[in-house]
Amino acid sequence: MGSGGWGGVTLEGGGGDDILMNWAGFRNWNEATPETLFSYDHNMGATPDLMLGGGGDDLIMTGYGSDTVNGGDGNDVIWVEGTGKYTWSDEDDEFIFDQNVLTGGAGSDTFIVSTFAQQMLSYEFDPGGFRSYHEATDWTEETRDWGLQIGSYVPVIGDLVDFVGFSAKKISGYTTPTYGGSGWTPPSLTIDIPAPEKSQIITDFNPLEDVLIVDLVPENDTRLSFEAKDPQQGYGFFVSQRNIATPLLDVTLNLDEVKEQLGNAYGSLSDRDLSEALLNSIQRSYLYLDGANDSVATGAQLDNAVSTDLGWLGHNQMASFGAVGAPLLEMGGLVNINHLTGTNGAELIAGFSTESWRPESPLNHDVSLYGFGGDDILMGGGGNNQLHGGDGNDTAFYNTDLAGNRRAFGITVDMADTTTVSWGNGNSGTYFTVDHGTVADITNAQAFTDQLFDIENITGSMFDDVIRGDDNDNILTSGEGDDILAGRGGADTFVLSGGSNTIEDASGEDSVEILADAYSFSGSQPAFLISEIDRNGDRTITSSGGDLVATLNDQETSSFDPITGIRVIDADGNSLDADLTFDVPVDPPIDPELPGTDPLPGDPITGTDGNDILMGTDAADTFHWSAGNDLVKGFSFEHGDLFHITADTSYAIVQSGSDAQLVTDFGTTTFVGVSADQLVAEQSVVIV
Repeated sequence: MGSGGWGGVTLEGGGGDDILMNWAGFRNWNEATPETLFSYDHNMGATPDLMLGGGGDDLIMTGYGSDTVNGGDGNDVIWVEGTGKYTWSDEDDEFIFDQNVLTGGAGSDTFIVSTFAQQMLSYEFDPGGFRSYHEATDWTEETRDWGLQIGSYVPVIGDLVDFVGFSAKKISGYTTPTYGGSGWTPPSLTIDIPAPEKSQIITDFNPLEDVLIVDLVPENDTRLSFEAKDPQQGYGFFVSQRNIATPLLDVTLNLDEVKEQLGNAYGSLSDRDLSEALLNSIQRSYLYLDGANDSVATGAQLDNAVSTDLGWLGHNQMASFGAVGAPLLEMGGLVNINHLTGTNGAELIAGFSTESWRPESPLNHDVSLYGFGGDDILMGGGGNNQLHGGDGNDTAFYNTDLAGNRRAFGITVDMADTTTVSWGNGNSGTYFTVDHGTVADITNAQAFTDQLFDIENITGSMFDDVIRGDDNDNILTSGEGDDILAGRGGADTFVLSGGSNTIEDASGEDSVEILADAYSFSGSQPAFLISEIDRNGDRTITSSGGDLVATLNDQETSSFDPITGIRVIDADGNSLDADLTFDVPVDPPIDPELPGTDPLPGDPITGTDGNDILMGTDAADTFHWSAGNDLVKGFSFEHGDLFHITADTSYAIVQSGSDAQLVTDFGTTTFVGVSADQLVAEQSVVIV
């Protein structure tokens, strides 16, 4: 630990994990007690200090004086500590407001700007515990991994209540780390300090991985405004609080580091456009924490705060942005803006307002969404959009609610059909297209085409879709329609969340996941019947409630194992206990036919307890159910044929290819060439 106090000193941390503080009186932090720490009168520095963290994960705290701080390499925490506001100026013969210049350096850095000693705000310091907390907490991996299932097992968007509460706790861990197990509570620091007269300067903010936490002026309008800098000042922005003339923060973006981390992932954006896109996302996603009301809101939805426990914050307010902003970024409310960017963590980025959930409006917004790092979900909405996934396992999501829209329709995508493009900024990218019907319900509505870059997974619409993957490991999720899915190469996951689907090429290491909530069952437990391979080489999956879940094509030569490759899941993607019956026969053996049957017209036709073939006549036939896997040929609605089954036998009627099947616990009766819907509609199955 290094410490100064009267100003004009240089503190250098070296290559380890250091603590630098310009407070006089503490030469060895380990010898300090809580009482001496918090009762000590911090001396006012007469001149600025230079504080250099060097390598390692450093904790650097400024005090009095306009200090210059450089964290160096490592994941540093730089804290403009709240008791250092004014420095005495011999030249001006008065106190002047401090203006610190903060540079994080390389790594994921956290800037905490406590420029106001707020009423009732308790600062509790234990740098040893603080550093341990910091090392164990990775904003971009742990914090942003907020539980959103990027595989998108269900066509819904989860709410943010759990996330904002979790983020608030993370922020509390950074701003009020408790004293190491002593059980001692320090006194509140209540210093009446007016609004800022100078901005705190941050020279290299990287919103992909850096975090900026700022106290807000007490009892003031807490909304923040963001203003882009003139590019001649460097790409960046000012952050202001309403009714205060001086910006709280003067932030310069580290575009060189951002671009180096992104590679080609920022597509065709110029430096100006990239800076603008980063700022758009920051002001949409920042978190506003209100201790007085125990609530958290996002910059996009300040009027829709979420209740959460903020007891640690007292009656104070705080804002946080960058890599610990809200994971939901949406375009609603932005005028003449069509770029949104993510961070190195997981986000859901929408090109429309998620408050109204009208993805088909505006009619043709043509947005560009950039997920960058992390496992992101991108939702373009209406228009010819560009979706850039960047690094991570990213999903293009099309299952928005277009119910009642007569002109909307599904998507068609072939991920293996790609095009490579080069841009004027030197970047290049490879995309595939998605034709989609996220259109308004107006006459002559036209289909749109999205371009998808670095997207691994597709979630279909609520209509009929055709989704075909590529050589990578894809997650292909059906919607409510009857979808056609093909994985192509790789170990693919087919998530069936509604409809009667066709999987063209389930094989090898592929897996099929069935959302239980999307289908019906005859009992309380999910139950599915997986057929043997039929005469066409297909295998079917039906629910015990009679829903045809999927037809798996070309299974005769496939290495797909339904016993290990099929699982039933809940809405969170967790495996459920389910009753799976395998190799249900669909093609009973040709021999023997029912012995002695060459029935006369009008005679009842009854099988044995074995596997039988029941042949109809030209008259109105009555077939009697019997155990076993039977085949009914010649069943005619025109003749008025009926099928009798005993009252104590439960059954389900499903469609299997071109045949109807009556499924019981004792066998399956297949009606060749018969529609299951017509079998039900004609009331041809009679309980006796």
